[in-house]
Amino acid sequence: MMLRRFLGLVLIVGLTFKMGIAQKSITYEDALKICLENNLGIKAGQSHIKAKEKEMKAQRGLFLPRVSLFANYTMISDDITIDMNPIKESIMPLYSALSEYGNFSDVPNPDPATNTIMPTFNDDISTMLVRQNLADGLKKIEASDWNKMVQKKNFGSLNANFLLPLYAGGKVRAGNKAASIYHKEAINEQDVLVSELSSTLVERYFGLVLAREALKVRQEVFQTMEKHLSDAQKMKDEGVIPNADFLHIKVYYSEAQRERKKAERTIDIAEEGLSNLLSNQEETTFLPISNLFINDDLPSLDVFLAEAKTNSLLLKKVDFKKQLLKTKHGVELKSYLPTVAVSGTYRLAEKDISEMMPKYFVGVGVQWNIFDGATRFKKLQSSKLESERIDLTYQKVESDINAIIIKLYNEAKMYIEEFEDLKTAEAFAEEYYRVRQKAFLQGISTTSEVSDANLAKAKVRIERLQAMYHYDSALAKLLYYTGKPEAFKDYQHNGHQ
Repeated sequence: MMLRRFLGLVLIVGLTFKMGIAQKSITYEDALKICLENNLGIKAGQSHIKAKEKEMKAQRGLFLPRVSLFANYTMISDDITIDMNPIKESIMPLYSALSEYGNFSDVPNPDPATNTIMPTFNDDISTMLVRQNLADGLKKIEASDWNKMVQKKNFGSLNANFLLPLYAGGKVRAGNKAASIYHKEAINEQDVLVSELSSTLVERYFGLVLAREALKVRQEVFQTMEKHLSDAQKMKDEGVIPNADFLHIKVYYSEAQRERKKAERTIDIAEEGLSNLLSNQEETTFLPISNLFINDDLPSLDVFLAEAKTNSLLLKKVDFKKQLLKTKHGVELKSYLPTVAVSGTYRLAEKDISEMMPKYFVGVGVQWNIFDGATRFKKLQSSKLESERIDLTYQKVESDINAIIIKLYNEAKMYIEEFEDLKTAEAFAEEYYRVRQKAFLQGISTTSEVSDANLAKAKVRIERLQAMYHYDSALAKLLYYTGKPEAFKDYQHNGHQ
C-alpha cells in the first residue's frame, strides 16, 4: 500500500513538473490577440483588402483622360505621287505663243530714279520685257518635274494620343461603385474570419480549462479512493469487512485510476488543439488562466434577433452580392445608351511624313450600338433573374440564422438552469458522501455505498464544469451569428463561476 501511494505521488509530481516547465500562462484576451496575429488566413485577408483598395483607386482613374504614346514605321508598295504633266502640256503652248507673238503695253517702270518721269514703258519696251519673262517662265516649266511626290513609301512618326470619355452609359460610375462594394466585401470577409476564429478559440481555450478542472476532480477522486482502499485493507485485515467488499473497492479504485489517465490524455489533446489554433511554433504549451464562467441571465431573444438583422456578418455577405447584382443590372440597362468621348493626336516626331498631313487633330466621337444580336437584352434578363435568386437566398440565410439563434439561445438558457440545479445537487452530493464515509468508518455502511457517493460527487462537479463550458461555447456561437463577437468579453466580465 505504501508503494502504491509512493507511485501515485511520483505521478502527480511528474505531471506538475511537466506542466510547470513547458507551459506559458495566458488569458483568453491574450490568446485571441495571438490567434489573430499569427493566423495565416487573417494575413491573407489583409492582403486581399489591400488589393481591393488598390482596385478601387484604379477605377477612379477612369474619370481621367488616358494619354499614350504611339510610334509606328510604315512601308507601302510605292511612293504616292500626283502626275501634273497634263497641266504642263496645257499651259506650255500658251507661254510659247505669248513669248513670240504677244503684244503688251503700259508695263510699270520699276526704276525709282526714272519712274516719276516715265511711270510706264511704251508698247515696244513693254512687249519686249513681257515676252522675255514669258520665255524665262517657259524654260522653267520645261525644266521642272511635274510628277509631284506626295508621300514616300517608307515613313514613320511618334504620336501622343489622348482619350477622355464624356459619357459611357454609366459604366465608369458603376465600375467605381462595384470596386467600392468589393472592398467592403473583403473587409466583411475578414470580419467573418475573425468572428469564426473567436468562436473556435472559445471552444478550444475553455475546452482546455474544462479538461484541467476535470483532471483536478479526477485526481481528488483517485486520492480519495486510494485512502478508502487503504482503510478497507485495514478493516479487512481486522475482519470488519469481507474480502468481497474489499475487491469491490479495488474495482472502484481501478476505475478512478482510468478516469484520471483519461483526463490527462484529454488535456494533451486540448493543448494540441489550442497550440495549433494559435500557430504556436515554440516548444511550450499554454496554461489558460481565465476561468469558465456563466451569467445569471441573458437579454431577451428578440434582442439577439434584432441585432442579427442589423449586424449579422453572414447577412452582410449576401447583401454585398445583392448590391453587386443591382449595379450590374444598372449597367446592362444603360448599355442601350450611346458612348461619347473626346480624342486627339499630336505628332511629336516624324520621318518622311508628307507635309500635307496635319500636325494634330482633336475630335468628339459618339458610338451607339443599335443592334447586337439581342445580347444586351439577354444579359438584362439574366441579371434580373440573378437578382431574384439572390433575394431568395437572402431570405433563406436570414431564416436559417434566426433558427440557429433561437436554438443557441435556448441551449444557453438551458445551461444556465442546469448550472443552478447542479449547485443544489453538488451540496447534496457532498453531504451524502460525508455521511456515507462516516458510516463506513463506523461499520454501518458498505464500501459500494461510499464509492458510489464519491463518484456521484465527482460526477456533479464535472457536470457543473461542463454546463459552464457548454454555455460559453453556445454564447460565443450566438454572438457570432448576431454579428457581435466582441461582446463576449463583456459577458465574461459580468459572469461568475
